[in-house]
Amino acid sequence: MKNFEKTHNTKQDDSEYLEIVFNVSKLDMEGKLLGQLVTIKEIIMKSFVKVIAIACLMSFVTIQAHAQEEKKLVTGNSFNVMIPQGDLANTYSHGFGVYSNIDYNFNKFLAARFDFGWNDLSGDETSYVDPDGTIHVNHPNMSVWEFTGGLRAKVSIFYLEARGGYFTGLKSWGYVPAAGIRIGKFDIQGNYTIAGDNQWVSARLAYFWEK
Repeated sequence: MKNFEKTHNTKQDDSEYLEIVFNVSKLDMEGKLLGQLVTIKEIIMKSFVKVIAIACLMSFVTIQAHAQEEKKLVTGNSFNVMIPQGDLANTYSHGFGVYSNIDYNFNKFLAARFDFGWNDLSGDETSYVDPDGTIHVNHPNMSVWEFTGGLRAKVSIFYLEARGGYFTGLKSWGYVPAAGIRIGKFDIQGNYTIAGDNQWVSARLAYFWEK
């Protein structure tokens, strides 16, 4: 009887021991699994942070490159009102022009300037009667295409400019001194064109697509 009780107690002890070992092993596995999950989460978070950082860096570089490009090369369009001077005023009384304008900025003070535009000059209508009694009406009109380039020196919003180039219609080379102000994307300029024996004063309003 005593041997039976002893054997029974031994089996019970062994069972409790195995249960304890199982629970410890289970807790150990759960701890390891939890540790692995935490590690995987940390890796994912670090990778996510790296991806966001790289995306932000690439976006910053792209924006900076675009900004530098806009700062260097600036294009615009302008409208020109002309008042002929000297001998040209004997035939033509007024004119207007439309232009494409390009600035290439070397720095914030100095830029290369290029203008490509069409000008239309008109004069007062006149009439006369020839010896045969025929009435002749004269309405002077001339188109002038301008291709000029030069330099602009700028201080704050004020600038001075000098351009030279060719003027069709007049079939002459000429030059254009100018002064103006640039406020934001708007440009207001006054200039004086001398092309051969022809001269005129102009006022120009331009809009540039970038600052």
